Amino acid sequence: EVQRRIAPTAFAPGSVVVRQGEPGEHFFIVTSGRAEVCVTQPDGRVVPVDHLRPGQYFGEMALLGRRPRRATVRASADAPLEVIALDAATFNELVAASPGLRDELQGIVSLRQMQSQVEALADVGREDLRRLAVDAPTRVFAPGETILRQGDLGESFFFILEGEVEVVVRRGDAEALIDRLEPGRYFGELALLGDRRRTATVRAAGDGVTRLLELDEAAFHALARLSGRFADDVRVAAAERAGRVTGET
Repeated sequence: EVQRRIAPTAFAPGSVVVRQGEPGEHFFIVTSGRAEVCVTQPDGRVVPVDHLRPGQYFGEMALLGRRPRRATVRASADAPLEVIALDAATFNELVAASPGLRDELQGIVSLRQMQSQVEALADVGREDLRRLAVDAPTRVFAPGETILRQGDLGESFFFILEGEVEVVVRRGDAEALIDRLEPGRYFGELALLGDRRRTATVRAAGDGVTRLLELDEAAFHALARLSGRFADDVRVAAAERAGRVTGET
């Protein structure tokens, strides 16, 4: 049934297969050539985030999340791209018939979201990210639910995939809101860089659920070793957040 419903398609060098912001109607598997994946940042900069080769796939993020495309995918400039395309109905039937496939795709979605949303990870290879996050759980929190509590021991940090969080610090008998973070940001690194105590309380905010990818301390330090850009970003963010916690900024 799947073979009957797939559509082999070819794209000329440099041509766009899917465009960021458009609705997603198909899932694609690369059969020949190479595809380039890039993300347009809010300031208009176009950031390349991945290259796909035969056997790799794309398009599942929009179909699983029922949201617009998060990235633009085009054929590489030096050769045509050949893919097979599955429509949304066929894709959803496959996923519904195989919980294992759905779990695998959800894991890939989390990795791709992290890579496309966190600009500081742009120079980390997809396979390195996959290796570090292969067992990383995705956590979902309802609005107002506590994610981290000030004073607790901390052994992990979090990337925000969906939703938003608010960061508050208790000073005496009162709480002070010191930050609000959206998708593409991360938190929890101060405990891993310091005495392992959480320096603030973090809660899910906004009207919808907050979805996070939780990575352990080993993955945190491995990312810093793999990416000088990420290490520098963490250093700057940690200094700024430490100042907000103490009230010095």
